[in-house]
Amino acid sequence: MIKSGSTALKAAPPSVVPPAARLMIPAGALISVIFASFMALTLWQNYGDVAREAASHGEQRVDSLARDVAGQIFPYRVLLRQVAADYADPQTDQTPAGWQRLLARMISATERSGVMLLTDASGQVVARSDRPAGPGERVRTQPYFALHAKGQVDGPYLSERVACDGTEPCIALSQALKDPDGQFAGVAAVLLPLSLLREPLKAEAAETSDPMLVARIDGTLFVEECGTSGVCIRPPPDLIREIAGAVHARVTLSYGDGKRTFYAAPVPQLPLVVATGQSIRDIFLPWRYRVLVGTAAVLTVGFASIAIALVLRHDLMRRSRLQAELLQLSLTDDLTGIANRRRFFDVAIREWQRAQRLGSPVAVLMIDIDRFKLLNDRLGHAAGDAVLQAIAQLIRHSLRRPADLAARYGGEEFTAILPDTDMAGAFQTAERIRTQVERDVIRGDHPVTVSIGIAAAIASPNETFENVVAAADRALYRAKESGRNRVMVERIGDAHVVVPEPDFSDATLDPTRA
Repeated sequence: MIKSGSTALKAAPPSVVPPAARLMIPAGALISVIFASFMALTLWQNYGDVAREAASHGEQRVDSLARDVAGQIFPYRVLLRQVAADYADPQTDQTPAGWQRLLARMISATERSGVMLLTDASGQVVARSDRPAGPGERVRTQPYFALHAKGQVDGPYLSERVACDGTEPCIALSQALKDPDGQFAGVAAVLLPLSLLREPLKAEAAETSDPMLVARIDGTLFVEECGTSGVCIRPPPDLIREIAGAVHARVTLSYGDGKRTFYAAPVPQLPLVVATGQSIRDIFLPWRYRVLVGTAAVLTVGFASIAIALVLRHDLMRRSRLQAELLQLSLTDDLTGIANRRRFFDVAIREWQRAQRLGSPVAVLMIDIDRFKLLNDRLGHAAGDAVLQAIAQLIRHSLRRPADLAARYGGEEFTAILPDTDMAGAFQTAERIRTQVERDVIRGDHPVTVSIGIAAAIASPNETFENVVAAADRALYRAKESGRNRVMVERIGDAHVVVPEPDFSDATLDPTRA
């Protein structure tokens, strides 16, 4: 006899009347609405992406321009510090001729334009880099000199526009000089043409049509580059003063060619602001094309969904039944209701690949009913089928984790795959199956037992799942040869926990009972 509750229950066949058959046309309309909503959401998100990308690009470009402008001025800051150091050095030739030679060498070393000059505490020009200083040449009235003389500026100072010998306007970069007592002794200054600040803008204008400018933080415009559009950006001085202390500023302003986004950033360690303007129309022109394409796609998908729904409605019933039957046949064993051999290998290969990515172990059990042919001869094929069903369900319920899978391998042979399980865990599961079969299925003079072979391995590119199955099959063969009703292991390498062979001296494991 076989205990009640051990037989398998076949799964009920799936419904042959899918709800979609009755709701096909509404579903087609719903698909159209969903697609339209998805397209609208995508375009809205894309709008934000375009805006953020434009903002990021504008901020990166204005930062790059600010660094380039600072790089134009930085060598002269170094020269002024050197002049201040030489002025405090008593070994320096302090004569006007000596200073002229020194200043000329310094300017020549930069390989750039500019005039360096040196004054005393009264504002009298002592030396110039381009020529000898005139007897009445003074800079006392220049604002930068007054700021240094009053001690209102400590480090290098970049002035507003100043007069210079050439026709091009200049700006002055100045540094106060101190005597040995730390008192104000004069000013070292470099007169720089504004074209020096225009060079980074010209280099950037070769790659973009957007206008750019450099202004002083008080709102004074120094240089501008209008770009190929011919439209220059000239933000109000109040706006420049307002953004001078910000890391970044972004303001939308209207110009002759429409609205532009105005990006500005301060120049490091200088009282300057660099700005550039991007045309909003140009920024979103590709996005408008996407809107047109998306609208056409929504209309096309809407009409196509309804048409396809009408066609599928006639064919869905027949195909649904056929697919359900094929799926049922392809995945389960008809007698026992558990997975068949094909399903086992589909799942096993997928779990093996996952284990390879994680470097985790996989164990395989090969289970065979002992002397099944004799049982069939004694009890009949109906009883044999009942035994197969009972053992199949017992194996399935003995697997404790959702990823574990039991399957009928063929005839009276079953198999199971245990992902993330080493040899020790697999041995415990196998022994549990063996003892439960021995306890629950044996009755009277017709005992039923199983022999189980185990193999486990760490999944790796050097190992294959087929090798693990073959090893488990060899272990099963050894279990049968060793007397049946027992669990044997086949070790693959040393990547799993070593489990000692079971002790069959115990009466409960006595192989003679099989």
